[in-house]
Amino acid sequence: MSLAFRLGAFFLVALALLLGGFSVALYLLARAQLRQHLDERLANVQDALASAAEIEPDAIEWRPALQRSMDLAPAGEAPISWAAFDEHGNLLDRSGAADFSQALRALPQGGRVRRSLRLGDDRWRVAVHHLRPAQSPGERATGRRRAGPRHGESSVSVHASLTLVTGAREVIMESALVRVGFTLAGLSTLLWFLAAAAGLFVGRRVLSPVTRMASTAASMTANDRTQRLPSPGTRDELEVLADSFNGLLGRLHEALERQERFTGDASHQLRTPLTALISEIELARRRDRPPEEYRRVLDSILGDAVRLRQIVESLLFLARSDAESERPALESVELSLWLRDHLCHWENHPRAGDLHCETLEESPAWVKIHPPLLSQLVDNLLDNACKYSNPGTPVVIRLVHEPGAVALSVEDQGMGIEPLDLPHLFDPFFRSARARLRGTTGSGLGLSVVQRIAQTFGGRVTAESELGSGSRFVVHIPTIPSAMPAPSAV
Repeated sequence: MSLAFRLGAFFLVALALLLGGFSVALYLLARAQLRQHLDERLANVQDALASAAEIEPDAIEWRPALQRSMDLAPAGEAPISWAAFDEHGNLLDRSGAADFSQALRALPQGGRVRRSLRLGDDRWRVAVHHLRPAQSPGERATGRRRAGPRHGESSVSVHASLTLVTGAREVIMESALVRVGFTLAGLSTLLWFLAAAAGLFVGRRVLSPVTRMASTAASMTANDRTQRLPSPGTRDELEVLADSFNGLLGRLHEALERQERFTGDASHQLRTPLTALISEIELARRRDRPPEEYRRVLDSILGDAVRLRQIVESLLFLARSDAESERPALESVELSLWLRDHLCHWENHPRAGDLHCETLEESPAWVKIHPPLLSQLVDNLLDNACKYSNPGTPVVIRLVHEPGAVALSVEDQGMGIEPLDLPHLFDPFFRSARARLRGTTGSGLGLSVVQRIAQTFGGRVTAESELGSGSRFVVHIPTIPSAMPAPSAV
């Protein structure tokens, strides 16, 4: 089931419920309005009948001729029928042939009552109005009752109470409601189908970029590294999705290229010492040699083996991704104390006299590190500084406080680095052209390992260099609160 179909079905169901609810509400409102209008007409007829009757203090006079002469059926509407009953329920007068005796018995006595009833074969809307004299029954005068008409009047009857019943057939109102219902149902159905057609068109139009992107992604292979998803150019979330996915493809392309370069460089770096080892062994086996010659060959083979081991260890360290390798256990260390202790291992180095350490004497810097990894980081930086600077020139190791971190820098006064080479210093196997021309040994993995170790500690490494004036590498390591174990625990 496609996304367009699911979205369309959801909104069409919601629209159907909305239109249905609106139609039902409008139908009920029209029904209430029509019934209210009919009730007002019935009440107006009752008021007209009541105003024509004379309510005396102790009796009510009824003049039939006067009521029959009133126009009680406006044109274009349901005709109003009425009937008058005395206090005993006897019919006094009526209009038409409508029999409201059943309604009089079904409806309660007192006040004004309106209700829909079935009288015969039709449904009627009936209203009852009870008229009483001005005085209560105990206060009524027992005097004369007029049984005959006044001069110029028709026969007049006098009663203790009077009940007026008015009614109209609901067939005309029901016909109007049927028309309203069919109209609302037709309009709602028409609107629903129009909305369905418009939603289908708009849904396909809006989701067509997604379809094109999916089709392009399905047709891409491992060799289509430069191909990207088509951007819809709609300046909305779909364009953001396409740009984000294209960015991911670009990053994957760069990662694959780096992996290919890494594999090629690793093969080259491993092939060189292995070739040297094999050549020296084959050369030594061609003829018998004195022990001193074999010792020299073994020393040379040992040097190549050590170099090969260093390359393999560096490759293994760099090849382990964050997801595949566990984070080493970090220890809380006071960096100044640790650095002074670590530099003791460089006392026998030929450049030991050129090393100058500037630590933080008064304000210690506590960090969380893995001491063996930090030792490898510092050794790689010092080894680079010694290789690319002349003997006798100083190599300065300095610690400086920063906001929330401490900067460990190694600075030399060597040949420096080309500005174009600075962005590639931390790429695996990268070696500048000047370093290769100079003949300095190296695999190009030392700075890559430094960067990886710094990231393991949650820090970063930066490089600054000026051609002919030396280089400066700075490792920024986050600090922790100073409430730490005593220095003896380092």
